[in-house]
Order: sequence, then C-alpha cells, then structure tokens
Amino acid sequence: MATDRAYHHGDLRAALIARALEVVETQGHEAVSLRAIAEELGVSRGAPYRHFPERDHLLAEVASVGFERLDAFALDESVRNTDRATRVVGAAQQFLGFVRAHPQLFRLMYESGLFQRADAFPNLAAAQRAVYERIFTLFAEALDGTPGVDGDGVKARVIAFWSTLFGYATISQAALLQPYMVGGLSVDEIEVQIIRTALGPELAAAMHGGREHA
Repeated sequence: MATDRAYHHGDLRAALIARALEVVETQGHEAVSLRAIAEELGVSRGAPYRHFPERDHLLAEVASVGFERLDAFALDESVRNTDRATRVVGAAQQFLGFVRAHPQLFRLMYESGLFQRADAFPNLAAAQRAVYERIFTLFAEALDGTPGVDGDGVKARVIAFWSTLFGYATISQAALLQPYMVGGLSVDEIEVQIIRTALGPELAAAMHGGREHA
C-alpha cells in the first residue's frame, strides 16, 4: 500500500521535481502527471498536492531548474574569463549547447506558456529574472565605454542578442532549416555566425572563427 513516508520525511517535494524533470527530458512536459509520479514514488495520490496544488506548479519548478542551469553557465563564464567580451561569447555558446542537450526542457521553459505566467510562480519568476540580470550585466561590462551605448542602449542590445539566439534555437529545434538552406555549412559554422550577429559588431570581434574562444 502506498504511504506518505516520503512526504513525512520532508523529501517528497524534491523527489517530485526530480522525477518530473526526468519525464520532461525523456517524454516532454505534456507527459507529466502528478498522480503517475506519486504512484512511481510510492506515495498516496493526494500527497503531491500538499506541495503542488496543480500540475503547472510542479512544471514551473522544473522550468526553474532549467533557468538556474542557464544562470550557472553564465556565472561560470564570468568567473573563468577575464576578457569581458569573451564572457558574452561564452554565455551565447552555453545557451545554444543547453538547447541541443535539453530540447524538451527548453520547450517547457519557453514554449509551454509558463514563461508568460511567471508572476504566478515566484521561484520561476526569480530564476528567469536572475538569468536576464546576469546577461545584462555581462553586456553592460563588455560595452562599458562604447560611444552611444547607455543603459537603454544595453537593454536594446540584450533584446537583440536574445531574439537572435532564441529565434535560431526555435528554428533549429523545429527542424526548419532545410538542406537546401544549409548547403555545406556545419552546425559550428552556422552557430558562429548566429552568435556574431547576436553580439553586434563591437563584441563579435572577440570571436576568432571558432566556437571556442581562448
């Protein structure tokens, strides 16, 4: 008989998030079911609802995990690179790498409708905001002293950066790049150009023709 042992031990919430993340990664967010996960974890069907009143609350926590990973990648670039422009290049590369490695999690984060409803989920809203602020800071530092680029100018550049990367990620995930469009270009060659365009002329100079920048 299913019990609430995990709930009473205080680890059910984490277990629900971890299992839901696995389902998202392997089957997509549409396959996540609170009741099914409860059965898998050996707790009563009602136990998960003590932590998540609705399925979307659980999915929002899973999406938060994705944004926290993106923020950690951007932070890593800040720590290991002394060149400010290189930090932004690295953050762009990390984002595209994340999309390739976690396509279903990417869909949950950006295409499930949760992003637009983040105010209903405090942890998700905070995780989204943290990623934006990290990228904004990277851009502000890299563009510091650039003529004609003030605070609003940095915001506009971040929007252009994000729009370019997100647009490409969405197109590539939907397999909309046909062979006649790509020709002999490799994924690396395409992504180098995408990142250069996203960065703008000043920061693109930090790239030297490859995906990795020393």
